[in-house]
Amino acid sequence: MSIIATNKEGEDTMNLNKRFAELVGICWHEDVSNTDFPLECSCGDPGCEHSNPDYAADPRLVLEAMSVRDDWDEFLVEYGALGKHGRHFDMIPVDLIRDRTGHFRDLAIEWLEGRTP
Repeated sequence: MSIIATNKEGEDTMNLNKRFAELVGICWHEDVSNTDFPLECSCGDPGCEHSNPDYAADPRLVLEAMSVRDDWDEFLVEYGALGKHGRHFDMIPVDLIRDRTGHFRDLAIEWLEGRTP
């Protein structure tokens, strides 16, 4: 049995975690079999035993996924720290990294969806 946490808007955390993974191109693992056994994962790996990350509980995972993107600099302009003359520093405010409610993940989803046609 799994417990699904909800954010203040009432959307379940698993769906938001799945949406973030989709937007950044990370495989999301789901049982797609029509029977109880054998299990068939959506990733296509027979016998897959991967688990899905909880981006709300560990915002460092959001940071890791976003920092390898080609548009990382643009994301930093929006949510990071800017220095003099528009020069950015690779910094994200500490309160976003320490927050365990999914706020950083949700900001990243909003930013990514705003960029996706």
